[in-house]
Amino acid sequence: MQRNRRTWLGAALLAGIAHAASAGLLRLAGFDSLSDDDHARVVIAQSFVATPRLDPTGTSWLPAPFWLYGAAMMLLGSSLTIARVLAVVTAGASGALLVASGAAAGLDPRSSLLAAILPLFLPLVSFLGAAPVPELPAATAVAFALLHLASAREAPTWRWFLAAGFLTLASLSRYEAWIPTAFFALVTAFYGRHRPALLPASLLAAAGPLLWLLWNHHAHGHPLAFAHRVAVYRASLGLEPSGLLLYPRALLQEAPWALTLGLWATLRVPSMRLPIAGVGGLIVALALAELRGGAPTHHPERTLLAPIFVLIVASVAAIATLHGRGARPWVLLIALAGCFGALRWRPTREGLGADRRKEIALGLALRSALPPTERALLVADSFGFFAVQAALARPGSLQAVVPRIIDPRSTTEHDPLETRETLAEFLRTHPETEWLILRPGQAPWLPEQPGEQRLPGGRLLRLPLQNQGNPSR
Repeated sequence: MQRNRRTWLGAALLAGIAHAASAGLLRLAGFDSLSDDDHARVVIAQSFVATPRLDPTGTSWLPAPFWLYGAAMMLLGSSLTIARVLAVVTAGASGALLVASGAAAGLDPRSSLLAAILPLFLPLVSFLGAAPVPELPAATAVAFALLHLASAREAPTWRWFLAAGFLTLASLSRYEAWIPTAFFALVTAFYGRHRPALLPASLLAAAGPLLWLLWNHHAHGHPLAFAHRVAVYRASLGLEPSGLLLYPRALLQEAPWALTLGLWATLRVPSMRLPIAGVGGLIVALALAELRGGAPTHHPERTLLAPIFVLIVASVAAIATLHGRGARPWVLLIALAGCFGALRWRPTREGLGADRRKEIALGLALRSALPPTERALLVADSFGFFAVQAALARPGSLQAVVPRIIDPRSTTEHDPLETRETLAEFLRTHPETEWLILRPGQAPWLPEQPGEQRLPGGRLLRLPLQNQGNPSR
């Protein structure tokens, strides 16, 4: 027993190191961010450290990632560097949890380790692991819960509660976790007919979505206020529904080998039918949500990590049934994963990423240039202002004004920096601000000011302004 436990711990440790190393190497290679949402999430976590709240955003974003990152930042510091280190550590924990998922599905340690390493051939997994976003840990939590159902009849009660707890966190992190959560809760309730001790686990799994619905009813007047907000945002961007095939097509593009072998596993490994049924329900739900304009706004492939993880474990389980064929099936599986991963590398890298190194340099420079107790104003020229705020790491010190040309939801219709008059009028409505930050190309009509500081990626000007130059742009 002791040796078996060491074997499992060793497999989990190796998988964790591999996933953390993959994410860390991407960082060392110069990867900056998946999108501006990365930095927005860091800014919200930093605000949570300064002012803890039950709902850190007050928007449609789910709260658990900000609770967890915020709690860690309270102990370790709230800099952007700490947030990125936490992301790499979380990637490692996700890799270890994938080994546990294989164990829950009935795989042996070596097969579980392989099933945890194979996802690293998917470029998306490494990129998500390197970014401070919740998709990867939420997906591994969902995969663990679904794969636990492969051995549901023999599973001890504590593992049902562990899976339910993971689903609670996942469903308070990502909306795509809600469908597997409902599926798990129903299956748990079914087994609870003969094992009453499982009924609380069913309620625990459902707690995340139910609590969020109740909170939205309390805070926003409607339990589905978050869905309405997402739909309005999509409409403001002019996005049209992409049809029922968007998510199935994205799954086929990302991991066709896992999809094919995973479906084959439903014939070779009957215990995998229940987890794959949960995966199928999620894909159908996402397709229907897209048809109605309520699916995630960007990057559909990010929501498919949990199905991919389940299908990979099922694939490994199916390959393991080919007794007497030596190592060739395993070599073929690894070759397929590597080949398709190589083909997806460039499209993934080009489809993801926002280079905000200049904005981050500006934010870091502001840490010493901007007096700690004073506030600055930045008129956004892109969503890169989140990177400036994240690098500054002083919630409330930098106010960003976002014109409607940048964000269609904004109430600021025109660029305040358009002319001398528009800027003067705007500053009159912000008398509490001591400094103005200008990005390159902004307000070219404004001459150099007394005491102005030239920083990497911008100018820092003391208010009130002196000579404001020609009123034309």
